[in-house]
Amino acid sequence: MSNLRISGNELGQHIGQDVIYVARIIKKSSDGMSAEVTSYFNERITVTFLKPLGIVPGFIEMHGTVTSESTMTCNKYLHIVTDIYWDSYPGYNTRIVIRSPVQDPFEDADRNY
Repeated sequence: MSNLRISGNELGQHIGQDVIYVARIIKKSSDGMSAEVTSYFNERITVTFLKPLGIVPGFIEMHGTVTSESTMTCNKYLHIVTDIYWDSYPGYNTRIVIRSPVQDPFEDADRNY
């Protein structure tokens, strides 16, 4: 899995690649298998999940594969508490820049021990 974090306007440049995308769910399908999300910069994309998405208020950090300029398939996600993210976006962005060179902590999560 990649550590490449992108914004919505960069999706077209990374079709077929694994990326990380942070967004807020604005509309979830009735079966929970897809959702329309918007980034902090109001970029809207459609995300397909491998398993039905439960109730996830606020922001999520999605790890998945870009399938087109406005869609991606999410393999796994992390829930980000809204008040922490929204009120401290500049601080979060700085942490992401610092963290990006570090190895992905989820890289070994799929291995069976």
